[in-house]
Amino acid sequence: MRSVYGELVLPKGTTLYHSSQEPFAANPRKPMLFTTFHPSDWYVFREEYITPITLQRDVSLFFMVGGFNGYRVLSLLDTLIGQPGNNLAKQRDQNLACYARHLRAEGFDGWFSTIEGKATVEVALLNSPDIFTAGESEQFHTANWNDDRVRPDVLERFGSRFPISLVRQPATLRINERFRADIDAYLGRCSKSGGCVGTVHLLLSTADIHYSTAPAAYIAWDC
Repeated sequence: MRSVYGELVLPKGTTLYHSSQEPFAANPRKPMLFTTFHPSDWYVFREEYITPITLQRDVSLFFMVGGFNGYRVLSLLDTLIGQPGNNLAKQRDQNLACYARHLRAEGFDGWFSTIEGKATVEVALLNSPDIFTAGESEQFHTANWNDDRVRPDVLERFGSRFPISLVRQPATLRINERFRADIDAYLGRCSKSGGCVGTVHLLLSTADIHYSTAPAAYIAWDC
């Protein structure tokens, strides 16, 4: 999985954000915890509880990205599970438990991917106390982000309240060479448009990216 697709490494001390309709409560029965680099990446339109999630060590994430289509990030999950178009299978804990087993087998602590195949991205962490700790939940009116998407100016306005760790602690990307053209094109589009939706542009423009060559291979998760 590392050679065919790649990994994203987030350093110890990185802060991510978990959004929910209730204050966060640890639940060891949940296989994975879904987070974002900034709470506005999870753009729902109601009162949300936002909980800072701090990484306790360097974390290795499976680069679960199939490519880019314009400003959209394409998920790889439906390809891995052999169900084209079904990227919402991750909503079931039974499925997540199976995905988690595959991630652990490859030495990953979670994955980096898209939220529902759109322009915003998520970090899904294995639910383990050696990976992260949760802070205090804060209720926030998420409609303040924007009507339907997160703009660069929104990130700037709320950056002090919910700091984006990518600025002071850039990620490291070790990914397959075939992603280079897509990433260069994505960054070029963002530059011309004055900024892209969500935190993807910030991630890719600050990350230390290493490309490697490896032949394509079929990888399947029997879940």
